[in-house]
Amino acid sequence: MNPDEVSKAFVEHYYSTFDSNRAALANLYQEGSMLTFKGQKIQGSQNIVAKLTTLPFQQCKHNITTVDCQPSRDLLDVLDRLLHISLLGCFLVGWI
Repeated sequence: MNPDEVSKAFVEHYYSTFDSNRAALANLYQEGSMLTFKGQKIQGSQNIVAKLTTLPFQQCKHNITTVDCQPSRDLLDVLDRLLHISLLGCFLVGWI
């Protein structure tokens, strides 16, 4: 797969899982992962999933309109498969 295909597949998987079963996102995070939500920094897989699963809404749907990616050169010597993914879309709460 090329980087664009990998990015699109990741974004589709992440947001369809977020919309249907946020707890299942745990394996996509590591202990060094960080989520910033409204200025609050949340670190670690368990803490991030705890935050995502306690958001004040149960049903939501992401509508992704564009996904762009580029290989990251920052860690090229360490990992040549690192991608930076940017996306644009909307987030609908209470859509059902």
